[in-house]
Amino acid sequence: GDGSTSRQRRGGGRGARYRARVRVRVAQSPLGVPPDLGAPVLPGSKSHGQRALLLAAATAGHWTLHNVPAGDDLLVLRRALESCGARIRGSDSTWGIDGVAFAPGQTFRVDAGENGTAARLLLMVLPLLGNALELDGQPGLRRRPMLAAVQALRALGVPCSADLLPIRA
Repeated sequence: GDGSTSRQRRGGGRGARYRARVRVRVAQSPLGVPPDLGAPVLPGSKSHGQRALLLAAATAGHWTLHNVPAGDDLLVLRRALESCGARIRGSDSTWGIDGVAFAPGQTFRVDAGENGTAARLLLMVLPLLGNALELDGQPGLRRRPMLAAVQALRALGVPCSADLLPIRA
């Protein structure tokens, strides 16, 4: 599928706001929902960029993300997803992603650096897809709380080795 986002800059200088445009299509319309939901406008941010990158990488097919926000956090997540088998190309604001459906039974070793969002996203997604995850990060991230994610996984029957990084789940 073609999942693309784009961002428009509004205003100028530091603190300028961004908007991401995404066209949403529903494969099967549940309860009369129209198959084309149009192009809702979402706020652009590195957090939204990371979520879009994870969804594209975890979904089989080719995806293009336009106007990817610059920053170390997205590069950390990109490296982590590449280590899990996703192919990601592009070095500026447009990235092409060949996503992979993370087949169950794999073991992924991921270094999330100092990226708490990436750590929590990967911690919640990969084990729930039936994979083993060995997740670590830099010293600052090792001190940050992961307990809410770990408790949620344990409640779903996923064993977790610790409440802080490094975690095996």
